[in-house]
Amino acid sequence: MIISCSKVRGERLYGPYLLQGLLMRLVTIVHEEHTGNGAEYFPSRLSNCIIDVLARIEQHYSENLRMGDIAESLGYSEAHLSRLFRKQLGVGFSEYLSRVRMRHVCDMLSTTESSISEIAISCGYCNGDYLSARFRMRMGLTPREFRQHTLAHS
Repeated sequence: MIISCSKVRGERLYGPYLLQGLLMRLVTIVHEEHTGNGAEYFPSRLSNCIIDVLARIEQHYSENLRMGDIAESLGYSEAHLSRLFRKQLGVGFSEYLSRVRMRHVCDMLSTTESSISEIAISCGYCNGDYLSARFRMRMGLTPREFRQHTLAHS
């Protein structure tokens, strides 16, 4: 599978986070084959339509994304695309979108001085309080603690 950061109408088709995710998938598969544990982390190859979904998630993660809207724009039923997504990635659309948003939050906490509220809005969360609650559930510490920890280890 050949993937590039080529541009379409001035926008990157595949952003660095999508490429990073695909690279992690490749590393996981190679590791599992090398260690011989036989467990495939990702159940199947990524089809072109799923790569298109991942690209749209990467480009529009800060918006109110819905699988139904993406499916319709690609000419698939929501149920079919949801099944395909889960089969190929091992997680559902909402969970994957949440992970992408959280990755962007972590990146912004580490590289900017933006407020938690500003980061929340730019990453698709309704407000800073909701982001803080979700962040703590997923990461085990608050965004502020994460930022302090990141700065202390830089």
